[in-house]
Amino acid sequence: MRRYEGAPCKGAPANTERGKQVFTPAIAYVRYLKDRFRGDEGATMVEYGIMVALIAAVSILVIGFLGVDVFDAFQKAETNIDGSSGG
Repeated sequence: MRRYEGAPCKGAPANTERGKQVFTPAIAYVRYLKDRFRGDEGATMVEYGIMVALIAAVSILVIGFLGVDVFDAFQKAETNIDGSSGG
């Protein structure tokens, strides 16, 4: 793991060692993870693909469950309109 030196983040406790500020291991680990995944653009495309697939699956399920009820509601409305117009 790489050691980060410099000014600490807001609220991050720092130890002094020979006049330099050294981050605590937790802060250093978080920075290491940020640096490691910062340039990883392939993962974002995978995440977008997963989101699109989930939205499509939920949409298909909702339309499947509600489709019959919506169709029946329109049929009833059509019947009521035809019956009330006297036609």
